[in-house]
Amino acid sequence: MIDFRPVGYVIGMLLGILGASMVFPLLVDIAEGRGQWPVFMYSGILTALFGSLLALGCSTGVKQGLSIQQTFLLTTGVWVALPLFGALPFVFGATEARYVDAFFEAVIVNADEADLRKNRLLLLARIRSVMGTLADFGQIEG
Repeated sequence: MIDFRPVGYVIGMLLGILGASMVFPLLVDIAEGRGQWPVFMYSGILTALFGSLLALGCSTGVKQGLSIQQTFLLTTGVWVALPLFGALPFVFGATEARYVDAFFEAVIVNADEADLRKNRLLLLARIRSVMGTLADFGQIEG
């Protein structure tokens, strides 16, 4: 059985760092006077709070090293969690983007680097396969 706590701890720490790093665009927005700084403030607080709570809740499982299964789970979890929270400024901001649009704005799938593009296409394939286990989307008309 895989212990998810070390994975949750690392993802939580990374989300906390992402939330804290939203201070930089907040300060730039204040300096330029665009008035969108509350978007970065709310996104940063929400991201840092969720990340901190996740890291705190999973801190009891932290030990030396990760197994190979935990490493793969961590990689996938980071690829999903960081863009999910990185998309919040697009959702809350003036773009008023739908969340799916904001997610893919935060993660450019067709990146210039071949390895990065391949990994992101694999992420999409994984999301599709997971969603395919939940429902048969081929039955939807349109």
